[in-house]
Amino acid sequence: MDEYWTNLHDSLNDNDTENVKRLLNSHEKNNANLKDIQIIKILLKQKDSQIIYLTTESIAEWAKIENNRNILTEKETLELLLELLNSKENTLNVVRALGNICYENENAAKLLSLEKILTLFYESTDITLLTKISGLLLNIFISNQDLQSFDKNKLLGHISSNLNDNSGLSVDETCLYSYILQIVYTLLAEYENEIIFSKNIYENIITIFKNSNIPELELICLQILYNASERDEVRKLLAESNVCERIIELIEKYKQLIDDEESRSILKMACDLINNILIEG
Repeated sequence: MDEYWTNLHDSLNDNDTENVKRLLNSHEKNNANLKDIQIIKILLKQKDSQIIYLTTESIAEWAKIENNRNILTEKETLELLLELLNSKENTLNVVRALGNICYENENAAKLLSLEKILTLFYESTDITLLTKISGLLLNIFISNQDLQSFDKNKLLGHISSNLNDNSGLSVDETCLYSYILQIVYTLLAEYENEIIFSKNIYENIITIFKNSNIPELELICLQILYNASERDEVRKLLAESNVCERIIELIEKYKQLIDDEESRSILKMACDLINNILIEG
């Protein structure tokens, strides 16, 4: 793979844009191990729009490799990628690239400014893009647990306004719901003292929990509701919404699959949630 980078470097030095595009579009790039961040910064500063597009697409692939993520975790590189969020043709690639760079990467999560990412999240209506942005935000929130610079309540309010009955979701929409529910779970768990209680968000989560037939969503909702069941307001809402009946249905549905420590732990959480609700009742 050293030959790949040598050829790419030489093509850039010779201003051979066609060969740069060919290399960025070749199968050779898929297993490329980054050696030097400078060539990435040079690529991101090119004037040719197709080179920029292919570069952001390539970074998204390169960042799937841990060593490449570490090399890409560099302030100027991340800032160059953030600037490209303003370019519609590159937005999806950039979000994918940043999401992959931030995967289990605390250093990258701390270097990224959230302002542009959150603005894009608030303004976007495209399911595919929203899914990728949500995945990026989730990776940031999981990797960096010291986020003080944004309004968590505004984000939760926006998420709440977009949470509806998930029946009939497409695969992409299911993935989106999974990400945003995990964001809700993470924010409520990590920033409890900063979060203003909102009945609406719990009503929406209860609706999803009662109507979903997707195990992943059922579990995330269960975890959120269990954590929140210490609050009197939430226990009352759970009791009024007949959530116990839904939990019993799910226990019956999945009882044959309870055969390891993780599944037994989930069963215990479900039973404890029923107990918490009955205390309210």
